[in-house]
Amino acid sequence: MAPLRDRMTRYFRQLDTQLLALRQTARDQQHIRDQTKLQPHLSAQPIPSVDDKVLVRAAPDRPGFSRWWLGPHEIILTSDTCACVDMKGKGRWKQLSQLKPFP
Repeated sequence: MAPLRDRMTRYFRQLDTQLLALRQTARDQQHIRDQTKLQPHLSAQPIPSVDDKVLVRAAPDRPGFSRWWLGPHEIILTSDTCACVDMKGKGRWKQLSQLKPFP
């Protein structure tokens, strides 16, 4: 009975050691994610403001040789990641990556 108890004790100690290592790895990864969130992100293109004219990226499921950019449309409202665009009299929210300034 004693050898079985010793083996079980060693097994639980190994599991405990592995669990501590996994917890430390998770803490380190979370710390890295938190640090990258704190760094300022530079946008590749300037954020459009209200009343700017923009072109809107066409939906990828459009068939044939349709245009890639639709517009120009007017910006109604903006946020950090998207903008509300006036399309045919209705406001449509589009991500900034789907917009490009109208020349």
